Amino acid sequence: MEEAVNHLSAEYGALFVISAGNSGAFGARTVSSPASADAALAVGAVDGAERLADFSSRGPRIGDDGVKPEITAPGIGIVAARSQHGQIGEPVGTSYVRLNGTSMAAPHVAGAAAIMASQHPDWSGAQIKAALIGSAKRNPELSVFEQGSGRVDVAQAIHQQLLAESANLNFGIQRWPHDDDQPIERTVTYRNTGESPITVQLGVQISGPDGRPAPEAMFSVRPTSLIVPAHGEAQATLTTDTRVQGVDGTYGGSLVATASAHELRTLASVTREVESYDVALQYVGRPGATQSDSNVFIYGVGHDFAGCAAPGGAFGCVAYDASGKAMFRLPKGRYTAGALSNDTAKDGHVDRTLLMQPLLSVTGESTVVFDVARAKPVDITVPHRTARIASRSIEIDRELAEHYMLLSRIQADAPTDVLLTAQLGPDVSKQEFMASFNSTWAEPNPSPPAGEFSWLEFFDSPYVYRISHPSYGHFPTGLKWNVRRSELATVTARYDAPAGDKWAMHSCFHGDDSPDGMDRGFAFNECAFVASTPSTRTEYSSTGPMTWSTWLSQFPVNSAPFPFSLLESEQESSFLHYDAGHSYHEHWNAGVFGPGFARQINRWLIRRGDSFFASIPIFSDAIAEHAGGARSDSSRTTLFRDGHKVAESAGSLEVDVEPGPATFRLEREVTLPASISPTTKISAAWTFRSDTVPAAEDFRRQPVSAVRFVPDLDERGRAPKGRPYFVPLYVQRQHDSSAGDVEELTVDVSYDDGETWQATRLVPKSDGWLALVHHPNDASFVSLRAKSVDTQGNMVEETIVRAYGLEP
Repeated sequence: MEEAVNHLSAEYGALFVISAGNSGAFGARTVSSPASADAALAVGAVDGAERLADFSSRGPRIGDDGVKPEITAPGIGIVAARSQHGQIGEPVGTSYVRLNGTSMAAPHVAGAAAIMASQHPDWSGAQIKAALIGSAKRNPELSVFEQGSGRVDVAQAIHQQLLAESANLNFGIQRWPHDDDQPIERTVTYRNTGESPITVQLGVQISGPDGRPAPEAMFSVRPTSLIVPAHGEAQATLTTDTRVQGVDGTYGGSLVATASAHELRTLASVTREVESYDVALQYVGRPGATQSDSNVFIYGVGHDFAGCAAPGGAFGCVAYDASGKAMFRLPKGRYTAGALSNDTAKDGHVDRTLLMQPLLSVTGESTVVFDVARAKPVDITVPHRTARIASRSIEIDRELAEHYMLLSRIQADAPTDVLLTAQLGPDVSKQEFMASFNSTWAEPNPSPPAGEFSWLEFFDSPYVYRISHPSYGHFPTGLKWNVRRSELATVTARYDAPAGDKWAMHSCFHGDDSPDGMDRGFAFNECAFVASTPSTRTEYSSTGPMTWSTWLSQFPVNSAPFPFSLLESEQESSFLHYDAGHSYHEHWNAGVFGPGFARQINRWLIRRGDSFFASIPIFSDAIAEHAGGARSDSSRTTLFRDGHKVAESAGSLEVDVEPGPATFRLEREVTLPASISPTTKISAAWTFRSDTVPAAEDFRRQPVSAVRFVPDLDERGRAPKGRPYFVPLYVQRQHDSSAGDVEELTVDVSYDDGETWQATRLVPKSDGWLALVHHPNDASFVSLRAKSVDTQGNMVEETIVRAYGLEP
């Protein structure tokens, strides 16, 4: 794709504005293809305060360490029109969604480029790119490999008369050792579109890998000043000399042309290579395969190298030669490497092979051979005669520089597929490496409903097996595991349907409470089972260090293939640990629905410095460890500071506030269609004190709570009418916050959708309170209103209209 972008740009003078990618959490060298193409204008994402988004991919570019991304734009909380078939984003009304991503930032830059093209129809895409890069607003807190030249500034670009023909000067990688390096020169042509000559002062602002300015003699520009005539051009030369003693690594910054009070920046970079060696990765395929797809990959451990090779250079990798060999230039150090292959045999089945070398030490030139013939089969069975395989996968998590990364994943799509594995090289410590062998099983439905969704084969299965076998520090060469029921936990899951018959899609994730106590995050375990509701199902889950989180997505009946436009509501559970041989009961879609603060799932209301982020799940079912949301008719989130409105949005909210202590009030309100929930309106308001969070603390959870009602309702969300009734409730604090104990609590009840209210009597108990109500014979629904004040003075007020129904 990079080649196509470069070719089309050169042939047609087009400019391709491309998002840099959303892999910034994995650190440097994460800019994806085709943003990495020379001709592309690669765009990173910033927030409203021009801080780099956590997810925004960073440079330098893999291969030659060039500067990518080259520019940034707003990419957090962007509201845009929603496709009727769209399946991502937070709904904002019925026609819009809110999204984060560099794909939200790139349209801002594309729009700026379109404005520039309308102003200068004779300009090429390369000229527009240079103008946008040269005029961007730099954030001095960010490096050039995080932001390029800075945040797009179309107003400055339109009015700027001084232009540089070159936008990005890449001096490449100068190989180690450096005593024989030669100086490299690049010429920059400046053009003046104005009516008067412009005097320009030239200088370099380039930093090394340690963040300090580059040695003075490593970069030089001549001349240091020049006059660019009206409607004319002038040239300058930037030279780099990596023989100059300095820290080995990548240097990046800008050649800065200053005219009056304005700066024009041309990006520049060079790498003074660290001690490095040529290493060959040799792939040896499976004899007799009629068709084969394969690749090899390698990642640095403790540093940020990443590379891969594949036939013909597929997947954005370098290409094998005819013998299956690919050469890499690797810094001295520790690596992990592997190979994936999918080989179709003569009988049509597919052998899916994963080879892993958890540790590869590079101290000189070497060759590493990945021979798929070394792999052995993975064979897992469950103790249920009617069970059939729904999915199988193997996932590899490896500690790299400062994080765990899902290095590789292989999946068997058909029951006839064969999974094979092998380890090369030595084991590593349990803290560094984890492999998980995953499979799900269920009973096929003899008459599944129609629809383009493969999991309908197991529609309404009375049971599900969720199997995951972890291996720490070692990657098994083959695996045979006949799972015993005694090794599993038995979960009886009840799925309610308070809004009438529905279909529920059940997806699960597994996490890891590893033996060393380290949290390695979680990975998707393919289990998108579909069931009608109301229903009950038995779920058998792996135990040991495994933890499980479940998502329940509610759709109308007969809604396969489950487009986002038909999604009605979702509930997500915290990661739960089960013990082998034990039985558990879980309840989903249980009323009363309202705001909640489930642990582990999210940071629901936090302050970082003087920035607030609020994303409180307003439609959580009655289970403490669930968080939920629903499609709404209307939605509003509003933040006040000392009585003055600061910001308002239709969903989650991110906003900067004035520094210092103040009293804040956050209001959240949604109205819901009857087709989704009998609850028609949920509103909540939190009043709390908050102060600036010191930088050393990163962020602080705000002291907010929710009143959670947990009545015993039937599967349709109803209670008996015509008699006294106790409604259990408790106050759930946002965990790890300074919210105090409850000092004052009141609960009111309404039987006419909130037109009139009656106070209830609260009876304390060990884990909360009981609210005594009396259900009239002539009522259909019960509405609830609550107010809680804690010992710190923080307050929550909630109103839930039609909290639950009454039996006919």
